[in-house]
Amino acid sequence: MTNTISDIAKNFIHLRVHSDFSINSGIMKIKDIIALANQYSMPAVAVSDLNMFCGLIKLYEQATSKGIKPISAIDTQFMDYRGCLHDITLIAETEEGYVNLRRLMTETYVRARSKIEVNTVVRSLKSTRRDSRIYLSLEQLEAHNEGVICLLPAYFGPLGNSAREDKIDFADQSYEDLKRIYKNKLFQGIARCNRPGEKGLEKYVLEYALRYQMPLVATNDVLFKRRSDFDTHQIRECIAQGVVMSDYQPEYTVEQYFKTGEEMAKLFEDLPIAIENTAKIAQMCTVRFKLGHNDLPKFTLDVTDPEQKKLKEEFDSFFKEHPETDEEEWILEKLSYQGLDERLAILYPDQQEREAQKPIYYERLEYELGIIKRMKFPGYFLIVQEFINWSKKNDIPVGPGRGSGAGSLVAYALKITDLDPLKYALLFERFLNPSRKSMPDFDVDFCNEGRSRVIEHMQDHYGKDSVSQIMTFGTMGAKMVVRDVARVMGIDRFKAEDLAKSLQDKLEYKDGDEVKTAKGTLENNVKYNPVFKAYYDNTDEPEYRHIVEYSKPLEGLVRQVGKHAAGIVISPIEMNNYSALYVSEDGEQSTHFDKDDIERAGLVKFDFLGLKNLTIIKNTIRMIHKRQRRQGVAEKDLFNINLIPLDDRASYELLQQGDTHGIFQLESTGITKLVVKAKPEEFEDIIALIALYRPGPLQSGMVDNYINRKNGTEDVFYPTPELNFEVLKEILDPTYGVIVYQEQVMQIAQVFSGYTLGDADNLRRAMGKKKQEEMDKERSKFIAGAEKNGHDPKDAEKLFDLVDKFAGYGFNKSHSAAYALVSYQTAYLKAHYRAEFLAAVLTNAQSDISKIYGTVKDLKKPARNIHVEFIRPSVNYSFEHFDVDLNGRVIYSLAALKGVGPDVVHELVKERERNGLFRDFYDFINRCGKFFTETQLKVMINAGCFDDFIEANITKGHSREVYLHVLKPIINAVKNSNTGNINLFAELTENIDTYIKPEIVREVEPWTIAERSHREFEAFNFYFAGHPIFEFKAEREALTECQSISDMLMMFNDYSNEVQQNVARGNQRSTVKTVDLVVHIDAVRKTKSFDGSRNVLDLAFSDESGNYRADMFTGLTANELAELADRLQEDTKAVVTMQFSSYQNKDTLETRTAMRIKKVTPLQEYLSYCKGTIYALFDIRKAKGLRRVNEFFTKYFKDKVATNLPLEFHFLFYTRFGVGSVEHKHVTTYDEGIFKELKECCGVNNIIYKLEYVDPDKNKFRRRFNENQN
Repeated sequence: MTNTISDIAKNFIHLRVHSDFSINSGIMKIKDIIALANQYSMPAVAVSDLNMFCGLIKLYEQATSKGIKPISAIDTQFMDYRGCLHDITLIAETEEGYVNLRRLMTETYVRARSKIEVNTVVRSLKSTRRDSRIYLSLEQLEAHNEGVICLLPAYFGPLGNSAREDKIDFADQSYEDLKRIYKNKLFQGIARCNRPGEKGLEKYVLEYALRYQMPLVATNDVLFKRRSDFDTHQIRECIAQGVVMSDYQPEYTVEQYFKTGEEMAKLFEDLPIAIENTAKIAQMCTVRFKLGHNDLPKFTLDVTDPEQKKLKEEFDSFFKEHPETDEEEWILEKLSYQGLDERLAILYPDQQEREAQKPIYYERLEYELGIIKRMKFPGYFLIVQEFINWSKKNDIPVGPGRGSGAGSLVAYALKITDLDPLKYALLFERFLNPSRKSMPDFDVDFCNEGRSRVIEHMQDHYGKDSVSQIMTFGTMGAKMVVRDVARVMGIDRFKAEDLAKSLQDKLEYKDGDEVKTAKGTLENNVKYNPVFKAYYDNTDEPEYRHIVEYSKPLEGLVRQVGKHAAGIVISPIEMNNYSALYVSEDGEQSTHFDKDDIERAGLVKFDFLGLKNLTIIKNTIRMIHKRQRRQGVAEKDLFNINLIPLDDRASYELLQQGDTHGIFQLESTGITKLVVKAKPEEFEDIIALIALYRPGPLQSGMVDNYINRKNGTEDVFYPTPELNFEVLKEILDPTYGVIVYQEQVMQIAQVFSGYTLGDADNLRRAMGKKKQEEMDKERSKFIAGAEKNGHDPKDAEKLFDLVDKFAGYGFNKSHSAAYALVSYQTAYLKAHYRAEFLAAVLTNAQSDISKIYGTVKDLKKPARNIHVEFIRPSVNYSFEHFDVDLNGRVIYSLAALKGVGPDVVHELVKERERNGLFRDFYDFINRCGKFFTETQLKVMINAGCFDDFIEANITKGHSREVYLHVLKPIINAVKNSNTGNINLFAELTENIDTYIKPEIVREVEPWTIAERSHREFEAFNFYFAGHPIFEFKAEREALTECQSISDMLMMFNDYSNEVQQNVARGNQRSTVKTVDLVVHIDAVRKTKSFDGSRNVLDLAFSDESGNYRADMFTGLTANELAELADRLQEDTKAVVTMQFSSYQNKDTLETRTAMRIKKVTPLQEYLSYCKGTIYALFDIRKAKGLRRVNEFFTKYFKDKVATNLPLEFHFLFYTRFGVGSVEHKHVTTYDEGIFKELKECCGVNNIIYKLEYVDPDKNKFRRRFNENQN
């Protein structure tokens, strides 16, 4: 009986399917593949991603949940005898085969990323976009062929590639080799995807299948869900290749979608055996995944360590008499009690007090150890304590704790954490709940500089093949995909920017009376974001909708692979038994599975996080010790961060004053304001502030309650006036009756309603999930327990509702307390070792010199009567990091200069240590010039790195200008000093006087102050010696209310908030505000508006607080604009009038705010329209000062007469009898020379201006350069 198409269709299984884990190829998620297989009633399905096993756990779980058999496969390449690469699909028949496939992929990545293979030449006869380094050799295939089925594709396999070369017989050897390796498990794939030449290839496919006795297998080389998704796939290909659609040459066809069994049966109606063989392969595959277990390596003591060897001998002796003893449990208990005794000796130095406290701690330790043993976790604790204690012994700082692990006394005893959990009421059950089986999870912070060393130690300790980092996947986010799609479709990028900027990451919408939140996907933005929807619905510009529709299916697809920022896994056996390994370009290996799947596969994840603040603390302590050793402090008395008191008054005063720059967790503007308001006085206050500074608590009003209660402006209740329970006082007292922590929620349930702490943790979780069924059960239990404890059921119900509300805001106190300790340590260091601390902060920032200026400002700012001097870099005293000298001055790092970097500075320091300080500029070039480029040396000259030599040779005319002038001649002399040697800096035979002669000095034009400042800015990325605008400090204070760019930005932010508040109240009235500020003009550019109708001035300006760039749309002619630009470039100081305005977008009706330049006036011109009074204080205690004053008066105030705009000068004189006024009152017009010399005579800080600007436009004195407001 002949089978019908429907009968044949039931046998079809897709065996070559790419998900989005085939980076830049497939556009289906695993869940899409399973959904289609389920929809089409397919009994099995394979996912054969390109060189990746990343989706197999998801495939297995999702497929088996639908009753579908998952087939593990991989698409890769193999190299034939000629060095050509061909596609091959390998399918795991058995579990041994699956292990072999993992080994194959690990081996190929290891080889591909090794230096040996970098120059290997291979011939790829197909797409040049595949990484030709990722391939398998025939030897590898043969070595790992057990349990593996080989499916040989036709089109990009040996046959198709040879046919395209018109040399079909080249395929013979590949077939013979593969037949020898796989025997009867070698199958010939056949596809009918309508690719060029595919139909003509089929006769060879049939011929070779018959010749080598290979069963035919029908495939469709699937890349997308449905035929209609082909355009989306092409767009993804274009994004990957960086081309536009019009230039794209497709390698795939519209037929490569997930076809139904009926479609495939009809397509291969003439070859039904090819369909049936797909089912045959599926039946052959018997791989089952073992998921959900936790495998750890057995902890062993390192007998090369004397202490551990002694412990091992002690255990062996004990084991002989007690053979039932578990080694890990015995070691854990031994180390815990030993460690706790060491802790108690420090916590309670007084022996009597220590003995009194010991039973309390021992009881808690015994309780925790019992739970850890019962839950079979001793090995986990021992592994963690090993790498943490190894780190501490090897000078790698480790954080005091992170997350709920700080609540464990066992962890504290083992030195895993560094905060006493009993003192701060931290709960073990928050970390490890005895009523719920789940792995403990210690997240560990390491010093950034040492984290990689810890990973290397783990690889040495457990074996490189057993330790790996974890893969992560970067996905196509909404904003990025919108921009990408528009680009490849050739749509105006401004439209893409409009769309992207209107997207919201988090959306709020109303469901009845309830306000809910939704993720900011494209679909949700269309639903709930009116601005985005307005673009989407704009029928006049349909491109917006096209972008969105093509972007939707791409959003969330895997775009690239990376490695998890913290995750490490340790395998008890070779890692390939759990996951194949991927090797990145930099040689670091990671699992193919992500953090969730690798844990499902049976491994335990350890989080090794890098925390820059630990590096800052380490470097601060290094500099403190360096200075202390120079001062003769004994090693035993050197500063120890672990012994600082937690009640140091200076540290809390620093926080109360808002001096928080560089302070861990407390340095942002928002939390600094909170800290200043709260006035922390003890360590518990810092713990609370870190917990409270989050959106939920801030919006709920509980932060205000906390601050008011702490500061005594609100009564304290436990927790509210209506529900004030004395039984809760001890729990809530540290937070003044406010429920701040999750632990307090648990303790309230324990004390008020008799919960165990394990059950109380379950209550906390239930409150977080808000599942009604669970909440109803917990409510009844809470009320019943409260009633049993003698409380009114009605009060109990009210308290349950209150606790439920606060549980949503509650924070993990263990985490907050551990981080508060780092915060306090940084505050203590800044309070007592300010120079060293800020030098360490600067060193941490020097890789990004744009971040340095904020710390430099903080360093220069006097705080609590402490002033730290900051000195410029010097080739004789600077290092590759910021440092502090014996006098407590911070020395600038040479490596922080623009374009210099640490490597060359390291060479400089080594030379200086070998042969001593540099004598002069010549000596430096002679000894170190070979390390630096000419550009780097120019930067160093401009930064003042050679100023020590200049000061020593000032009488000879040495200066930065002169050094820059002679640099090239010295370089040329070096080039010529060794014939045939092009070394730029060979040893010099002349001395510096050969190059710096009086006639040379005379021909070098000195820099102006402005030019010197500008050159320093280029070297430092900020004005080191002071911003040029500081010269006009008095004028700025007199002329403008807005004193800085940072003030302007804050004022604009306040304005924008006010506008949005008005809109929320229904007030749509447009408002306009202007502010003036005195700035330094950094760059001027003349341009046109987008429509070409107006001339535009593009200005970049700055002051000591920062920089800004803005446009001024003018009504000036081109000549007038050019004249203004020239004048601004010549003067460089100007008064800029900024205009804040609000407007309503005509398409979206959204109210927006904008800031732009309304007008700009050169400062000297602006001052010429001022009237008022100038007060100047002259110092005439010495004859020189008196003579200078007389010259000044004679030059500027002789025969001056009044004009329309008078400036009245009041002169005060500082004499040996004190400060007195002289009856000289002079009236004059503005004169630039007066101000310049007045500042030279008096100094900038000794002049006060009382000025009023008279707008010449209103008085019609002369034309001003105004923006055309029409």
